[in-house]
Amino acid sequence: MKLNSITLKNFRCFEDSLEMPIHDMTIFIGENDAGKSSIIDALELFLLGKMTKETDYHIDNETQDQTKKCYIETKWSLTKNSPEFLKKLSCGDLKLIIKREDSINENGTYLILKEAYTDDDLNLFESDQLKKDGLIALAKKLQIEVKTTHKVDDLKSFIQDVLVKEVDRFEKVRKYVDIPFSKISAFLPILQRYASSDYGQPMTLIGKTLETLYKSGFYNDDNDLKIEFKKFQ
Repeated sequence: MKLNSITLKNFRCFEDSLEMPIHDMTIFIGENDAGKSSIIDALELFLLGKMTKETDYHIDNETQDQTKKCYIETKWSLTKNSPEFLKKLSCGDLKLIIKREDSINENGTYLILKEAYTDDDLNLFESDQLKKDGLIALAKKLQIEVKTTHKVDDLKSFIQDVLVKEVDRFEKVRKYVDIPFSKISAFLPILQRYASSDYGQPMTLIGKTLETLYKSGFYNDDNDLKIEFKKFQ
């Protein structure tokens, strides 16, 4: 999938960066402390799932109060060849909006904007986050007769059949829903960061270049993991 834009709120110097477009080649130009590096740092946090630091949170210039939350919102485009998992996460237009919310001293939460059920248990089912006990509880809520001896795959099949056959019974709205980073991390593009100091250290430059080439071997032209590697995982 391809990154189209990024928006930062309460991150470093940005109270609200507004939407910043990302192209195949994007160049940020600005004075010192204008926020160029902060944009790259935000991308690194988002793509690698790193934890924020206290210094990542915006400080108001007038009051000197520091915000307790920051947000990184990204917009992506898919292709017809993108994995079905990603297509299901979109709103049917091959577009994805994924947001990360962070609070000081807490791990970031990833959310995706999609046509979601008003019943959060159904959203957990759709994103494959329910274990057997949760599946049994959901099946009973949907008035499906199940037994504790049923296998997980059977429980999923029973629930999916009801969702398909009685589609009008379950209301959907467009909203942000939680999604584990582990569910999307494999589909995010490779990030390799080069610093100006690397050009004075040939071995560091060569090492990073080889690392990028190695990682790119697992991806296809749409920046999605190749099917063979996903099966291997």
